[in-house]
Amino acid sequence: MGKKKPKKSQDDSNENPEQEVGTAISGAPRQWHFWKILSIVLFVICIVLVLYAYDSHYDYKMCDENLSSCFIELENAEMKAKDMDLRMEKLERESQIHGLGDASRNPLPEKYIQKFKDGGLPSPENIILNDLYHRSDLIPYNAPGSVAFRFADRRLLYLLSPNRAFANFASNDVRGWLYLSYKVKAKDDIQWKVIESYCPDLDK
Repeated sequence: MGKKKPKKSQDDSNENPEQEVGTAISGAPRQWHFWKILSIVLFVICIVLVLYAYDSHYDYKMCDENLSSCFIELENAEMKAKDMDLRMEKLERESQIHGLGDASRNPLPEKYIQKFKDGGLPSPENIILNDLYHRSDLIPYNAPGSVAFRFADRRLLYLLSPNRAFANFASNDVRGWLYLSYKVKAKDDIQWKVIESYCPDLDK
């Protein structure tokens, strides 16, 4: 007869459960360590996302404010442009009232233009009118506001003859005109003299 297999003792039967418990206990710290690292990583990611969202919101807010400011400045510029157009129309109407509507188209007879050219002025009308345009010191009035009187538009300066000119000047809504004589000695030497001036708001 064959030999009988020895019976497992109570001690032998308890060996496997102890090993399983030990394995479970030794594996628990590894899992806890993994979840701890994962939690830290997720926490850091959340912080980064929050900061990014805050920066994006701040940038969007700044862009929105800048855009609003640009719209406001554009509206102000358009209002100023419309105001300047209205002033220009008023000045042109005044010049037409004085009978100077067509004066700038043919301000001087050709013989006088040629005489000026022979004297060293290649473009007499432009040179003379440009000189007058920069001579706001000829205006014999003190502006009532903070903006000094000046010749606001070159198109409202007229050569009436080889020695006479007419000029509109303005300061905001206050306007007037000058009747002047001039004498051209050289390209950079033009003498001016005010014959008559008028400013409705100041000549009262």
